[in-house]
Amino acid sequence: MEINQWAGMIYLLTGILFTAYGLILVLNKLPKNNLVGFRMKKAMESDENWYDINSHGGKRLVQTSIPLMVVGILSILIGYDTGDLIFWAFLLSPLLVVFALVDTHLHAGRL
Repeated sequence: MEINQWAGMIYLLTGILFTAYGLILVLNKLPKNNLVGFRMKKAMESDENWYDINSHGGKRLVQTSIPLMVVGILSILIGYDTGDLIFWAFLLSPLLVVFALVDTHLHAGRL
């Protein structure tokens, strides 16, 4: 197995994990706690804020995990060279997760 296939597997598995975690948040299956979830100050103020912020963040994680999984699958199946578009998609797709986190923080600020 080549390095791009290993990296593709990591992206695919990360996308699957983010999707599962995001769905748990969207379905409000995670009670307020001090270990996991979007534990910003606004979320900890009330159960209503907790579920609202975590549901919003879960939706964003699911949305951003889809491109991660697609890039992972493409990396496994077709590979890439450093000049290929798939290489750049592979390199830049983790930024989508950062956008999800920033969007969730902004959402919390609007509550």
